[in-house]
Amino acid sequence: MKKTELENGNLLREAVKKSNEIRNEENLTRVIQLLRDSHVWVPCIAKLGEEDQKQWEDKIMSGENLVGQTLTTKEEIHFKPDILQSGEDLFFPIFSNAEVM
Repeated sequence: MKKTELENGNLLREAVKKSNEIRNEENLTRVIQLLRDSHVWVPCIAKLGEEDQKQWEDKIMSGENLVGQTLTTKEEIHFKPDILQSGEDLFFPIFSNAEVM
């Protein structure tokens, strides 16, 4: 499969749609293969270290315009996927591109 075929996310969206309509191993496998080869967007919650968190909170409280600023950290940033829940069902949201997200 060519990279250009995956870039707009249409193949992935169609495979997910088909997998939701006809739930079988073949369709699920197709989705997994496309996920493996695609660039996807996964909503995450960023967890900053205490010192970095305080630095950014101070900037926000000062009223400083943060648009376009680069975040420089002293500690590691940990990302946790934002898992959605509806009743007892859990969903791992992934998006094929920024516009879809």
